[in-house]
Amino acid sequence: MAENTLAILRYLSSDASPLPSLTTGYTRPTTVFFTEFGRFVQYQFATARLMYGTLFSLSLAMSWFVYYKRIPESHSVGFWTAQWNGVRAILIAFGGALIGANGLAVIIHRVLGHNMSWFASEQSALLLYGPAALTGSFLSPRALIPFLVGSLGMLASQTVSAGVAERNALTALLLTQSGGALVLQLFGIGSACFLFVNSAPLFVALALDALLNSSTVVSLWAYALGLLVPLFTGTKLACTILDVFVPLVCSRLRS
Repeated sequence: MAENTLAILRYLSSDASPLPSLTTGYTRPTTVFFTEFGRFVQYQFATARLMYGTLFSLSLAMSWFVYYKRIPESHSVGFWTAQWNGVRAILIAFGGALIGANGLAVIIHRVLGHNMSWFASEQSALLLYGPAALTGSFLSPRALIPFLVGSLGMLASQTVSAGVAERNALTALLLTQSGGALVLQLFGIGSACFLFVNSAPLFVALALDALLNSSTVVSLWAYALGLLVPLFTGTKLACTILDVFVPLVCSRLRS
């Protein structure tokens, strides 16, 4: 990273630099671009709005089909109420993950006095805060002592999601991601593509499961198919962020 940054600075400060010709000032980007599984993908914002809107519409139709054809026992609460219950459980689980990781950080800083020394390497940050975040979102409350703070968030999320059908929870997750991608893209935020990339395989998995599986329990292969890309993308983003963040923290600690 340091070598790439130095090369860019040298180029921008050389005679071949395009900076002097940029007299119109900053212009908002109009192109989405990213890499996934070694492939470079690029498309215009207009194409992104069309793609994300189509996915959200299909997700909404598929969620309606799942609700009325695959979960007959949940009709008493209404379609939108059922989806909101799922979204609420997802948001509380996300909040529990934040509580778990940040609560543990407070303990390490205020009680143990280690402050940011745990960021000596990328692996230490993942090993420390990864289990705490997972504990806060859904793991058993019988976690180890360092993760008890995260267990409080887990208990809250499990209490709220106790009455949410499995299929409703997954369709709510799909609607949250696909709808979030559409809304963010309408505001001109190109990084909404990551929500689209994560929700597209989930839609395929849930749609196939709804068509091929008539039971109220989602098949395990649907989880494997729907979560493969999100796990890969999340891991890639985490490694990229830590590759940048950890060296900066370490340099600050040394100074």
